[in-house]
Amino acid sequence: MKFNHVKPVCPNSISRRSFLKTAIGTAGIAACAPMVFPCSAAAKKRPLKIGYLPITDATPLLVAYTLGYFSHEGLHVEPPVMVRSWKVLSESFLTGKFDLAHMLFPIPVWMRFKQNVPVKVLAWNHTNGSAVTVKADAGINRFADLAGKQVAVPSWYSMHNLVMQLGLQVQG
Repeated sequence: MKFNHVKPVCPNSISRRSFLKTAIGTAGIAACAPMVFPCSAAAKKRPLKIGYLPITDATPLLVAYTLGYFSHEGLHVEPPVMVRSWKVLSESFLTGKFDLAHMLFPIPVWMRFKQNVPVKVLAWNHTNGSAVTVKADAGINRFADLAGKQVAVPSWYSMHNLVMQLGLQVQG
């Protein structure tokens, strides 16, 4: 596979080309969450640690590791570590247990702008797919029809929740 040159994502950092190549090169197979990376000196001096949830969104990271893309670029990466919740993944990332992770897009946005954590979103591979689904006979045709109804979203940090919150906010 041939890739064009990509600039490093952190100022004055070592090249993270292999990650970008991997994310871009394998994005088409199934990723809808961003890959995030802390822009810190500590993360550059030791082997990279990857965290993931066992869902298809993690495919680019797992494929990159399995096919040796990281080592091909001279990076030492520990075997990816599976976790079972967004909360554990997020907290592990924030405390430095992981240097690289796939996350639901609102999580790194919250980290960066609400918690002032210097994270970088390296890839965002999909920007659609969220939907509000209702029973055909529920009589719900627009957000205003949800008044008084119980709704569910897959995760507080999901795009689904953002879509729902924005839609409901517009309707007052």
